[in-house]
Amino acid sequence: MTKKEYLKCYRRACKSLDELSKELNTLDSNLDIQSIDYSAVRVQSSLSGDGAIINEVNKSMYLHKCRLERYTMLKDLISDINNSIEGLENDVEKRLIDYHFRDNLTFSNIAEKMNYSERHLKRICNNALSHLIMPDKYIELSEFLLGLS
Repeated sequence: MTKKEYLKCYRRACKSLDELSKELNTLDSNLDIQSIDYSAVRVQSSLSGDGAIINEVNKSMYLHKCRLERYTMLKDLISDINNSIEGLENDVEKRLIDYHFRDNLTFSNIAEKMNYSERHLKRICNNALSHLIMPDKYIELSEFLLGLS
């Protein structure tokens, strides 16, 4: 993964994190044993009664565990990207990277905000990318493996 790809993951990771948070809340409420209405549970399996309900609860628990692991991974990614950007020493580079990758602004919009030419901003961006430190654990990963593509 390049540094640009790493930074581009930020917005998609934030969106995925919001969606996962909602899904986890739903799963949490479904896993609340006290809220199970035994008469309303319909299970399409050969198991009957309590066995079928336990099977469905186990499936929900496994799904919850998988989603929670992904949620944690995305939170770590977002935190690492924030730390990478904050680690830039040059404030102009930091603001430019922030505007372009976090806020998803175009170079044209950033040029207006920062009173620089687009061409100069692209040079600053290249310098910023060369100064940016990306954690080693993301070098071998692709956006596909992160589930963000």
